[in-house]
Amino acid sequence: MLLDDLVKVIETLKERIASHGPALQQNETRTRMALIDPLLQALGWDTSEPAVVRPEYSAGNGRADYALLGETRNPVAFIEAKRLSEPLEKPNTQDQVFTYALVQQVKYAGLTDGNRWILDNVSVFSGERRVLDISLSETPTHEAALKLLLLWRPNLASGQPVEANAPELVGVRPLQHSTTTVAQETGQNNPGNWISLSNVAAGTGQKPPKAIRFSTGQVRNIPSWRQILVEVAEKLANDGTLTATHCPMKGLGFINSSPNGPGGVSFRSYKTISGGLYVNLNWNASNIIKHSRRLLSHFHLSPETVELQFD
Repeated sequence: MLLDDLVKVIETLKERIASHGPALQQNETRTRMALIDPLLQALGWDTSEPAVVRPEYSAGNGRADYALLGETRNPVAFIEAKRLSEPLEKPNTQDQVFTYALVQQVKYAGLTDGNRWILDNVSVFSGERRVLDISLSETPTHEAALKLLLLWRPNLASGQPVEANAPELVGVRPLQHSTTTVAQETGQNNPGNWISLSNVAAGTGQKPPKAIRFSTGQVRNIPSWRQILVEVAEKLANDGTLTATHCPMKGLGFINSSPNGPGGVSFRSYKTISGGLYVNLNWNASNIIKHSRRLLSHFHLSPETVELQFD
């Protein structure tokens, strides 16, 4: 689960800060590689994928160290990196990243030295604009994980991130307010049994679910079991998370930039999705569920963030 994985990463980072602090304090690059990039990855921001994170993003007369991109591939937040233990609240440091955000009309701007993470809503001109201020080394690990879910990709990319300060908010819960709103707007907020993809067991003869719901609030009707895999792949493609450059993917031969699997074997039944990708649908219900989970996990997304509605 997302929280368990995040807790493990934070524990590792705490150990690195304690054991290698002097070395990491020497320059920003070491801090980014050892502390900042791993945490962003754990929160769903693949720093190696240009469709998700754009390093050295041109903003006005400068460059933001990290631009975190939303579904439209426009920045939803800028993050400025500093070497470990470098003061973050120096006027020049804060003004720099705030200016980047204001010039680009980006709502959130943050600073980190790999240990302390702060994030401000720069669209707030009067009142409290700080939405996150946490030190990994000074905060209990589970508490730190919950607070950092504010930076979780589906949460922050929604444009209205929700603070998770209780365990029951983990998974799709941080965005539940958005889910309800979108469902009502689409007329799909019907009573029913919503079950996370992690807990679905597709048995022989079992009726397929009625709908699929993502953590961003999107709800889609499901006419068949096969459509689950299509919708999951389509969502990842539309987010820019899944692209043709990822294909073929090791162990995920059911998606490719051509209608062929490993060894050039043609897909017998397939669907074309965004980005010119092909999804092999020649699977039974059980394998559709399994492949959908594996696809999400490949991109460090928990199947808990997807729900299916049954009668």
